[in-house]
This record gives sequence, structure tokens and C-alpha cells, in this order.
Amino acid sequence: MTTIQSLTLGITQGLTEFLPISSSGHLILIPKLFHWPLQTLGFDAALHLGTLFAVLFYFRSDLRRLMIAVFARKNPSYREDRRLALAIILGIIPAGTAGALANDIIETRFRALEVVGANLIIFGILLIAADFFAKRNEQKSANSGVGPMRALIIGCAQIFSLIPGASRSGVTITAGIFSGLSRANGARFSFLMSIPLIAAAGAFKLRDIFGSGDISVEILPLSIGFISSALVGLIAIEILMKTLSRFGLAIYGIYRIIAGSLILLFL
Repeated sequence: MTTIQSLTLGITQGLTEFLPISSSGHLILIPKLFHWPLQTLGFDAALHLGTLFAVLFYFRSDLRRLMIAVFARKNPSYREDRRLALAIILGIIPAGTAGALANDIIETRFRALEVVGANLIIFGILLIAADFFAKRNEQKSANSGVGPMRALIIGCAQIFSLIPGASRSGVTITAGIFSGLSRANGARFSFLMSIPLIAAAGAFKLRDIFGSGDISVEILPLSIGFISSALVGLIAIEILMKTLSRFGLAIYGIYRIIAGSLILLFL
């Protein structure tokens, strides 16, 4: 793998893991557009570890409070944080279970560009609808938290994000908004819930590496992929969190519809 390839894929992973435009879809699309060979499992693991670092660093204060809340059960000031920690655990169960059971099927049967294109359009339309819904209900939902039922609804919706082109962040933010969260609260919960799932995805890649016996390491492309996905991931989270209230989500939905249409028409 060349430096340009690893840098391009690292930037792609960092941007699309957190912006609601589908990382898996773009990581299928980019190599096919440039006729690059499929990236190795080790490189995929490096990309996931990079974006994991990005979200851990960005939400380090939130994570610190959640960790304290788990152990400070008698402290009433951490009650909302304990509630959020429970919601995150409940939210990751449906997609985590589905991913563990259906990972091989998804990797072999749903990686076609037609699937990516269709999902970009379908979930782009849903994202625009969610943005319109959020604008009408923003004041009412601004202070709403994530309870157990809402967490399970978002978690069940997240199962769809396992299919390339859907977008994990897009699906969870959309489900959060339709369940009554504001755009900002939906994005924050989506990113916090992504931490164990990104870690699990990286762990699965590492398991596959050692299971296949292919443990050859190319230090330079792995390093470039990790660093670029981490840095760009941080920027992507910052962009989304800072622009949600001003620009909303519709711009990402429009991009998805255009990109999906071009894929179906020309690729």
C-alpha cells in the first residue's frame, strides 16, 4: 500500500465515521474508483483504532464523569450520568449482537456498490426528514435525556447501520431525533455509544488477522492510516457538533442522495 493510498483511506475513515455519510460505504467506493487493491485487515484495524482514539479524546470529560458515576452510586449529583451509562450499555446490545452473528454475511453479501448507493439515498432521505422534524421540535426536546426505552429504540435502529451505505452515526442520530432528542443530544449519544462498537469492530479485525495467520506488518501505511484517521476524526466530530444548530443535518442528507444517485447511475 502506498503513502497516498493509506493517507486517502485514513482521511476517508476519519471523516465518514463521524459525519453521517457512511464510512463503510466510502471505504468500499474509494478503492474501486481508483482501482486499488482491497486494504488488509491490519490496515482496517489501524483505521478503527484511529477513530476510536479521536472519539475517546474528544469526549474525555464525558467519559471521566461516566466512569466516576458508575462507582459513585450513592452520590446524587451523578444520577444523570449513571442513567446515561445505562442507556449506552442498553443501546449497544442490539447492534453488537447482530454484528457478532451476521458479520460474515454482511462482509460477503452486502458490499456491492448497488447496496451502498441505495442505502446512501434511503437513509439520506430519512436524515433530511429527521432534520425537518428536529427543527419543529427543538425547544421541546432540548432538555430531554436518554432513558432505557429510548436507548433500546436507537440501539435497534442501529442494526441497519451494519449494512454498508447506511452510516452508524446517521442512523443513530436519525433514530434519536425521531424518538424525541434534539440534534445535539442525539449526536452526543451517538458518539458516546460508538466507543464500544468501534472498539469491538477493531477487535474483530484483530481476531481475523490472528485467525488467518496473516500477521505481516507494514509500519508506515499503518501509522499513516492511524494518525490521519485520528486527526481527521477529531476534526469531523468538532465540525458536526459545532454546526448542528446552525446548518442542521439536511446538507449531509443531500450529499448522500447525490452520491448514491451517481453510484447507481454510473458505477
